[in-house]
Amino acid sequence: MEWIQNGNGIRFYGQGIVFSRESLVTPAVTSRKAPFTIELLIRPIKEPDENMPSILTLYDGNLEQIIISHWKTTLIIQSAYGQNEHREIGIANALRKDITHLIIVTSGEEGTDIYVDGKIEKSFPHSLLPDDQKPAGYLILGNSPGGDSPWNGAFFGLAILDRSLSGEEALAHYRAWQERGQPLFSGNEKPLALYLFDEHGGDQILDRSGSGCFSG
Repeated sequence: MEWIQNGNGIRFYGQGIVFSRESLVTPAVTSRKAPFTIELLIRPIKEPDENMPSILTLYDGNLEQIIISHWKTTLIIQSAYGQNEHREIGIANALRKDITHLIIVTSGEEGTDIYVDGKIEKSFPHSLLPDDQKPAGYLILGNSPGGDSPWNGAFFGLAILDRSLSGEEALAHYRAWQERGQPLFSGNEKPLALYLFDEHGGDQILDRSGSGCFSG
């Protein structure tokens, strides 16, 4: 992993991996299907065709709860749904090499929507996680927890919210990332995690939500 020299961001290559020091802190579940949103501003450097490298994993030490990975130009989202069930969503042509993309995965009571660069690509009537389960665990970027699924690409931003987004909000967030380098939050809203990768050096990446930091 290395810092991008001409702007904000980090670049993954080789066996690079970045992980959060602390588990994601989420509020108590207040609805049957706890809503959440994950936003990633990324640029693939390769289009892998022999494996499925991990871009982001939410890992509790035993279970990989959510995995966002990459195969050729396809974005793949997997989630653990109970002990023996997994759900998988694939979106072709969502991750083209050397192009920066904003991926938004938003899920809640009304289902799961996937947006790429502000446009909805797929919508499903079910939540990404089981009832009464919220995103939890350590954030791992650029590789799998075991270090055997390295991804080649750049990270420019990552945000996690404890609510789902509408189509209008997803488009507004895309425009805000393009114009401001971060999503646009409403009122006193505080994200669960916010990484802008603007440190330009060192072995720590600060969580701008105030919850913790990454280590490289």
